[in-house]
Amino acid sequence: MKGFFRYLAPFAPDYSGAVSALYAAGGLVVRCDPGGCSGNVAGYDEPRFYGDKVCFYSSAIREMDTIFGRDDKLKKKICASVSLGSYKFVVLVGTPAVSVIGTDLAAAAKAVEQETGIPAFSVSTSGMENYSFGEAKAIMAFVKKFLPSDPAAVSSNDTAKIGIFGATPLNRASDDDLVSIASADGGTLLSEDAAVDALRNIIRFKEIVCYSPGAIVACRLIKERFGIPYRLSYPETPSLIKAAEEAGSAKRILIVHQQGAGNTLRNIIRRTSDAEIAVGSFFLQDDEYAEKQDLFFQGEDELTAASKEADLVYADPMYRRALSAEVGFVPLVHCALSGC
Repeated sequence: MKGFFRYLAPFAPDYSGAVSALYAAGGLVVRCDPGGCSGNVAGYDEPRFYGDKVCFYSSAIREMDTIFGRDDKLKKKICASVSLGSYKFVVLVGTPAVSVIGTDLAAAAKAVEQETGIPAFSVSTSGMENYSFGEAKAIMAFVKKFLPSDPAAVSSNDTAKIGIFGATPLNRASDDDLVSIASADGGTLLSEDAAVDALRNIIRFKEIVCYSPGAIVACRLIKERFGIPYRLSYPETPSLIKAAEEAGSAKRILIVHQQGAGNTLRNIIRRTSDAEIAVGSFFLQDDEYAEKQDLFFQGEDELTAASKEADLVYADPMYRRALSAEVGFVPLVHCALSGC
């Protein structure tokens, strides 16, 4: 049955994806919620919360505030928080509470910007979609806010840089530190503290690498405006290379993950194997980077059925109980599914 899950946990929601995408970009990230959504993000979806000094804030909207739509109270809380630090922007992230009553977060963000003088914008997440959709919305909103409208207004004296979107814990396929990997490859993370300045000087970048498909729509806008190419390319981490060695003599392989990591693992396996390899996902997929045998799962039953056609499945350990008992299995961490 579509939408009915017996074995899998709920996926990280869209507001978690939005928070993760902008978590360390130098702004005040405000989740417009009563507090429960913040606990979900901090407790399961954003492991950086326990080690970083990042401004991760709940507006703590109470039940009556939500029912009566007291937007003035929301604005007052945010402006008070802004006065306590130095921020490059403020972003209001939607949750089920504000979605149900139709709070105009864009108007609230505009009011905050007018009162504080700090750039502010909103992300229209509702908690009804998975993290990849929230990530895509957040990156697009961020890019639209800070990307120059006139390419001629941006000076270019350094075109050797590489920009990286989507390097978040929710997208990882191993415990490798994506930030360290990106830095080692000479890339500039467009989700870190220098992100605003990087976007304002985007013409200096020769290429943008998307670790996940959630960044691609925004990158298409950048390419259209500035001609900067992009590609979906998750790094070849030691864990992925080690996982590829487990393919053995399997002839039909199913990789279940986000599209960027799945494609990278498939490419590594193909260096030594002629197996038929499909990448399947419950999350965003981009047709430009998909092969004809790739799969999009709308329900748990579809995943189970697909596993019966494979000799070997790569997936997060939690997926194992939803797969055919006869299929071979190689664990491949996906924090957005299991929270581990």
